Amino acid sequence: MSHLDNIQREYVKIIGSTRGEPCIDNVTWKDVSSLYRTADEIKNHSPVFASKMCHFIFPKVFIVMDNLATGTTDDYEYYWEGSVREWTEFNEKEKAIGLLSTKIVKCSSKPIHLEYPFETKIIELCNIGKKHGRSGQTDTNNNMG
Repeated sequence: MSHLDNIQREYVKIIGSTRGEPCIDNVTWKDVSSLYRTADEIKNHSPVFASKMCHFIFPKVFIVMDNLATGTTDDYEYYWEGSVREWTEFNEKEKAIGLLSTKIVKCSSKPIHLEYPFETKIIELCNIGKKHGRSGQTDTNNNMG
């Protein structure tokens, strides 16, 4: 079976397990790890490649792991589960989504897509900010800012 066949099989399995668009709020690592492992096998077990490929497939589920931007060297499962845990505990989700929405609208003449992956994009931006010593405006004594 080819990589593409395996990816299709895992895609169908994930779609079948959720109602609507899969999101970090309605899946677990156990639900999505097979798709990640399949993508990971394609390019020398590169977490950067696998996370980006999976993000293209399910942008609300997979957080892009960019070692250069974030400085992380964790394995992807640890990175994903920690990021999802922080998102779950983050109390200012609506405020963060509002801030990001406002910034996007100011920079684009196009409307924001209804399925825009705010959850994973905010996590990515926070992880990049941590590396570069920047604290988000949404930091209210929790870890997302």
